[in-house]
Amino acid sequence: MSNSSSSVFIASTDINVGFNTLMGLDLIEFGPDGGRAQVHIDARHHKPWGIVHGGLYCTIVETVASISGTVWLESAGGESCVGVNNTDFLRAVSDGVVTATSTPIHR
Repeated sequence: MSNSSSSVFIASTDINVGFNTLMGLDLIEFGPDGGRAQVHIDARHHKPWGIVHGGLYCTIVETVASISGTVWLESAGGESCVGVNNTDFLRAVSDGVVTATSTPIHR
């Protein structure tokens, strides 16, 4: 995937709505070969102990995988798909930027 204007977004659906906006997800780039999104971490993402809630990571991964899969499927004549994730937590964070990148494993 490149950073050029050739990125493909889902044309049939406005995807910058609902939970995506609630969690502050910035949809950067999506195409048939994957996608990328970011969240700028702030206090709304924290558990009571000041670290990011693990559900945020799972949500970002699920969202990016689903959008990426749907972009590819629509380009092949399909309609939509659901991404499946397995999230591993490497260390706790309380601020910064989290970037999720999707890469298709099979089609």
